[in-house]
Amino acid sequence: MVDRLAEMPDLESIHDNVWYHFKEMSQVMPKRPLVWLNDVLAARIQASADESNSFKPLTTRRRLTAFCEIVTPQTANDPHVRAQMERLLSLATRKGLIGYLLPEFAVRTDPEGVLIPHMVADKIANAPAADEDLLHTWVRFAGYYPSNSPAWRIIAAAAIEKVAPLPLQERGRHYAALLDAGIKSSSYAVGQMDPAPIESLKARKAELAQESDPRFIPFREWHRDVAQEEYNRALAEFQEEQANALD
Repeated sequence: MVDRLAEMPDLESIHDNVWYHFKEMSQVMPKRPLVWLNDVLAARIQASADESNSFKPLTTRRRLTAFCEIVTPQTANDPHVRAQMERLLSLATRKGLIGYLLPEFAVRTDPEGVLIPHMVADKIANAPAADEDLLHTWVRFAGYYPSNSPAWRIIAAAAIEKVAPLPLQERGRHYAALLDAGIKSSSYAVGQMDPAPIESLKARKAELAQESDPRFIPFREWHRDVAQEEYNRALAEFQEEQANALD
């Protein structure tokens, strides 16, 4: 049944109730190995090359990783698992939507970060210094692990060291990729200033003060400075709105 599901051209077209049913069934069915996921993706990518059909290799909500085994400390050193993970990660270098979605997709096969962060850190270290797009491809994986988690720190340490020789503006592009890739939201009453900027600034200052690894200091300082700029801008906009309301 899962194999039939994987053959559907557009997984996003599946009704929410049907997808929920499949996910519930997946909890009691044996999970598919990583090679299955790679083979399915290869077939979907090949099918999507034919412009006469509507195949979408990767989708943003319906992810086939829900039916796949996750990497564990017990399987992380298995040569077969590592080879299949290498095969999966190679898709990150593709142009377009596949390469863009791949980091989040892949991280779902290794949510604890027992394998991917080490592999990605090696790729960052070995990326040609002149190929900033390739470097950025690998740095983006950090944003899909919880900030400051062991998995995140493995990738971030490699990235911060790699970009250290670059000018600040170019470093900032890669630093930004280390930030949480999730969607952020804030709620506040009418007539009040959005509390998110000041809360973010306080958090960034605390992270800098508490950072014990000197390798991370340049990133922490950059993040604090960005938060300060965002707060200053938000405060100026709020003050302008308040002044206009009095006119």
